[in-house]
Amino acid sequence: MVRSVHPWDAPDSESDYEGQYYVLRKKGKNVVGQLGFLHYDTDNMCLTGTVSGHRYRFVARRGKEEPYNLKGKWVGSGNSQRVKGYQSVSRAQMQTYLTGRDPRGLIDRCS
Repeated sequence: MVRSVHPWDAPDSESDYEGQYYVLRKKGKNVVGQLGFLHYDTDNMCLTGTVSGHRYRFVARRGKEEPYNLKGKWVGSGNSQRVKGYQSVSRAQMQTYLTGRDPRGLIDRCS
């Protein structure tokens, strides 16, 4: 899932795009994944949590920093579920945004 994505051509950037993203794996009510910014690889946070009804609750962790809670609305059903305010994209499109990195690897890193 992505939000506010547009081309980015800064020389010190990790990506050719700027914006926010979630890469998530949901099994039943349980969710694991990563939240980050496309142009700064160091600002990524691992997420674990649950979805119940149309609400999500995640615990976000970045390195050794203190974890904190994220709450919000979850929309859609079936294969089109997502965080409200974010747009679903294919895995291939997400790889383009992540300059070739496989989004599944980002999820596995947080599992």
